[in-house]
Amino acid sequence: MKDLTGWALGPGRTEESFDFVTTEIEKLKVGEFVYYEPDDRDDTKILCRIQERDRIVADESDVPQTLEPHVDADGMETLTTNRGYRVTAKVLGVYDEDMGGFRNLRSSPHIGQEVYYAHDELLAEILTPSERQGVLHMGHVLNREDADVKVFVDMDEVATKHLSVLASTGAGKSYTVGVLLEETVKPGNRGTSVVFDIHGEYFTLAEDDEYGDRFNLIEEPRIKISNLDLDDFQVAFAEDATNVQRERLREVLDDLDIDDTTASSSSVSAEYQDNVRRDYSVADIIDRLSEGNRVDDNLAWRLGLLEDFVSLDPETETSVQELCEPGKCNIIEFPTGAEELERNLILWYFTKQIMESRKEAVRVQRGRGGFDAKARERHIDVPVTIFIEEAHNFAPIDRELKTRDLLQEIAREGRKFGVGLCVISQRPSRLDEDVLSQCNSSIIMKVRNGVDQETIARSVEAAGEDLLRDLPGLTTGQAILAGDFINTPVLTKIRLRETEHGGMTPDVAKESIKAYKEAQKRKKKKRERAKKKAKKSRDKGRGD
Repeated sequence: MKDLTGWALGPGRTEESFDFVTTEIEKLKVGEFVYYEPDDRDDTKILCRIQERDRIVADESDVPQTLEPHVDADGMETLTTNRGYRVTAKVLGVYDEDMGGFRNLRSSPHIGQEVYYAHDELLAEILTPSERQGVLHMGHVLNREDADVKVFVDMDEVATKHLSVLASTGAGKSYTVGVLLEETVKPGNRGTSVVFDIHGEYFTLAEDDEYGDRFNLIEEPRIKISNLDLDDFQVAFAEDATNVQRERLREVLDDLDIDDTTASSSSVSAEYQDNVRRDYSVADIIDRLSEGNRVDDNLAWRLGLLEDFVSLDPETETSVQELCEPGKCNIIEFPTGAEELERNLILWYFTKQIMESRKEAVRVQRGRGGFDAKARERHIDVPVTIFIEEAHNFAPIDRELKTRDLLQEIAREGRKFGVGLCVISQRPSRLDEDVLSQCNSSIIMKVRNGVDQETIARSVEAAGEDLLRDLPGLTTGQAILAGDFINTPVLTKIRLRETEHGGMTPDVAKESIKAYKEAQKRKKKKRERAKKKAKKSRDKGRGD
């Protein structure tokens, strides 16, 4: 049944919008949907989204005289006996299920044309894909809670064209990413992903009774020191090494890092093979650096700082196969107390390995070959999506970091090799714009900071000004979903997690009261023990 809600007044301020008058302003919130039908096809529904509703038609005299000839008597009576409102809507077009998107007709309704409220079934048809594989259920349309019009996104678009999750602290970023990760590992999807978890917010996914076996928790990632190259060391240094220092370090590493094939060659003496060192520590590098007449104290000092890196190991390394177990979400927890340089090294080293492994795999799949057996063992045979918390720290807008260069490369070229990127940040204005603008889909939650809002408006064009104006007014768990992974931008209430959330904001009062009571109990027990001890001492004195 049609739900008549207004009548078209004429074109809006842009060629793709129009104004209409309504008396039912309560249900026509910004972001809601209406439609109209072409005169010659009443089976065709042209969907529109509410953009503005702030201009009021106060009484009958303000109703445009041009509207009266086009609206029947009942309609005019409704308008003249009730407070009317002028509403602006953007024409989205006719939804084409075969193409999975809108055919934008670029034609506004004529004056007086009836405008209808988009019923739940119509929205569900547009927002619920017919294909059940590769879809992620994120929540339901905001303001349609009673009908529970579900919102789904396309997993392929996330994995190939990148995603940004942007919100202020406490708005629900990690909770929302948790929902996304739950969906990716469901039987109909079985996506492969790697999460760089700086603050330990996702470990609960791996501990869940139902979901646990779908998540691979890597609590202490290890990097084998002998596998580091010069670029890796540069990432770990606070400042770039000079050309002379780079050359000296290269000599030392070449001296220490003897290739196994050379070491085992028949042309190499057995005595020399026995002395070959295949594993070495940072201390070994510093010792070798100190040999001879070319001692570099500054380089030795820089290397000495790496001895505090928990992730560096002389003998073992977390393999790329461990990082990217197919069909699972692989969560890399940063070592407790890891400082910025160590975090940069962990992300750089393993992300670079994933990218290189996928490049090799794609080349082999295309039949180009040219790789040895050892290289083939490192292939990742499935597409991988990399989730990066605090992305603005690894790809800052105002600092040159190798991690930023790498993330820019993935944002530009990752699609070719099946490497997707999801950047998560509470300060989008500090995030490199090249990385952010390459994310073709976005989940945007509450953002208060004006500079961050401006950055989002520049970089996330798909959301639209009308929805972005609502960013400060969103509450926790509410989000704008926009971009290639959804048929149309939509205000969404994120669904409840099916696993426990590991990044809960502490209940300060509750935890403080609990801690206070426990402290008082301990004090009371301590006083009672002291009294008993004193009494025992007095009794003993009387006995003597």
